[in-house]
Amino acid sequence: MIDFPASPTLNQTHTAAGRSWRWNGTVWEGISSSGGGGVTSYNDLTDKPTLGTAAAASTSDFATAAQGANAIAKNPSDTTPVSTIRCMTQVEYDALGTYDAQTLYFIK
Repeated sequence: MIDFPASPTLNQTHTAAGRSWRWNGTVWEGISSSGGGGVTSYNDLTDKPTLGTAAAASTSDFATAAQGANAIAKNPSDTTPVSTIRCMTQVEYDALGTYDAQTLYFIK
């Protein structure tokens, strides 16, 4: 999880997990790095969660096959990079009508 500043100022930048964003007054927009890629090895990340195994977890912790098929149908393997992150209520999200493939929407 990326912890963005609660009250950013216009054009303020924030860097986390090897990526940088700039506040445009409405949303955090991704800033392209000149080094390219933007890929970080999982092993290089800090504050990683402790990962368990499926054998140690309750089977109710996972999606059913039908739920998984539904998720795949709605979110095909798209490798479009995220350039904008928006946090909004479900009502605000529903009111958008159209959704940008390069925007990551968080519902609060």
